[in-house]
Amino acid sequence: MKKALIFDLDGTLLDSMDFWDNLGIEYLSGKGVTSIPSCIKEILEPMSLFDAAEYFISEFSLNLPALKICDEINLMIEDKYRYEIGLKDGVLDFLKQHFNHKMCIATATDRSLAEFALKRLGVLEHFDFIITSHDVGNSKQNPDIFLKAAERLGEPVGNCVVIEDAPHALKTAKNAGFYTIGVYEKYFEKDIDLIKKYADQFVYNLSEVRI
Repeated sequence: MKKALIFDLDGTLLDSMDFWDNLGIEYLSGKGVTSIPSCIKEILEPMSLFDAAEYFISEFSLNLPALKICDEINLMIEDKYRYEIGLKDGVLDFLKQHFNHKMCIATATDRSLAEFALKRLGVLEHFDFIITSHDVGNSKQNPDIFLKAAERLGEPVGNCVVIEDAPHALKTAKNAGFYTIGVYEKYFEKDIDLIKKYADQFVYNLSEVRI
């Protein structure tokens, strides 16, 4: 019997992936940059925030220190989570219907950002705790975050469900023995076959989940 649910945050509970996908463009546009290459998202994707800041300085002649750019981008991110980012369709009803399950969040996002959004949206109380990649010292390429979440929930892996939108995270959880549910996210459209491969269930909306 599945007694515990381990949720990803961005793209699974929160409708935030478009914001992350367009963050670089939004920042540059706010600085008055008009000639932004069409491949900017692909250029920025593998970069750290500091590397992206240095790229902005060299390619777009921004007259700011890299650390100042990082601070400004971090403030943009915080404002989005504090005031704008909403829940994905079906999330609120799903949480209410599964109140009898233990629930937590396992995310690569900073805990403070998660709490800003979830508290504003009135759903923070549904979760026993939030565990982050920083807490365990590993990304979701490693199962530590899911295993630690199960341990803190007091349930064996076999009693836990991992609900994710990202293919690499679903693969990690599946290989660690978790039951997995893949949630559709436009950002990962190109990876949908891979997501279905590692998901025991694949849904377009959490209202479709059957546990």
